[in-house]
Amino acid sequence: MKILHITDLHYTNKIGSRTKQKKLIDNFIDDLTKNVEDIDFVIFSGDLVNDGSSVSDFQLAREGFLEKILSTLKIEKKNLFICPGNHDVDRTQVSNSLIKYLDEEINNNDDLNLFFKKDNPDLINSHKPLTNYSNFIGELYGTENTDLDYNEDMYSTHIRNSQYGKIGIVCLNTAWRAIGQNDDTNLLYPIVKVDEALDRIISCEVKIVIHHHPLNSIKPFNLYDLEDLLHKRFDFMFSGHVHK
Repeated sequence: MKILHITDLHYTNKIGSRTKQKKLIDNFIDDLTKNVEDIDFVIFSGDLVNDGSSVSDFQLAREGFLEKILSTLKIEKKNLFICPGNHDVDRTQVSNSLIKYLDEEINNNDDLNLFFKKDNPDLINSHKPLTNYSNFIGELYGTENTDLDYNEDMYSTHIRNSQYGKIGIVCLNTAWRAIGQNDDTNLLYPIVKVDEALDRIISCEVKIVIHHHPLNSIKPFNLYDLEDLLHKRFDFMFSGHVHK
């Protein structure tokens, strides 16, 4: 199985960045053309754009980067898998009062799981900063959920048949609590959502998880159980965020 892993493009259409960015993308596509072949899956692990408030940047990144990769490698769109990063968040939609509540009142995994089990206004509002990203994903893949492709606010799951057996891919939204400042060791991800995602790919022989942030960005009380679960249940893990 051959996987092309890409991360952190930080696409922007702002004046002052266009020429440098075009050169980077052109060089990358040229390198793919000359040196890469027979790719099965393409993984992009977050921060497709630099500013999640710019709806047009998502579309331009799709046309000027993602679709060029798929065309160059002759990969079907269904075999491209993406998760959100902290720069894909529309920070103008972040509720400071909600972040304060999460930081001060959610102190164990039971409380975090409970927050996601209740259909409440705070939960609904917590997803608003990723509305532009979610709309982009809906336009890219469609909005209909199936057994093979399921998408919700905190994760997406994908099942693919291959010569290596049945492959299950889970894309986690570790950017859910990301606000662009003091994120390290303050992020949260509910264990219950990993359990849900695993149930959706239970039939797969090979399991892959994709998340933007390194796990050490997760709040300590949440990290131990989350890290343990991911390491035990998945065969491969892909992340981004760290630019080295």
